[in-house]
Amino acid sequence: MTAINEPYKPRYGLNAYLAGPWSYLRLLVDRRLQAQGSSLGICRFSPVGDDLSYDERGHLTFAGTRTFTTRRYRYSFPDDHRAHVFFHDKRHFHDMTLAAGEDRFQHHCPPDHYQGRCRLLTEASWRLEWRVSG
Repeated sequence: MTAINEPYKPRYGLNAYLAGPWSYLRLLVDRRLQAQGSSLGICRFSPVGDDLSYDERGHLTFAGTRTFTTRRYRYSFPDDHRAHVFFHDKRHFHDMTLAAGEDRFQHHCPPDHYQGRCRLLTEASWRLEWRVSG
């Protein structure tokens, strides 16, 4: 167990930590439109050689509309605590290092700029935040 406000530090590699099914809840805030929404669903990290394929399926509720959503990424692991994350079309998205249980990273997709933060909370939960401007 970790102390309050300290990230969880995995006892084994990030690949093993992430592998398998997860449920997710995504909260969305559009400050420009002053609108909020949420997405709820299931995702799975499945082995593909030494990598993991991330497949997500859920429902997005935003501005009074409910839509089925999917998302896919590929995670490769150069060592036990680092991941290179790629979009499904093999474009690089971002890298993260979670040996300390948390990391900050960025992605530039002009005109947008993404600032991300991942924090491992427990052996069975983690939090990923994105702030997008542009």
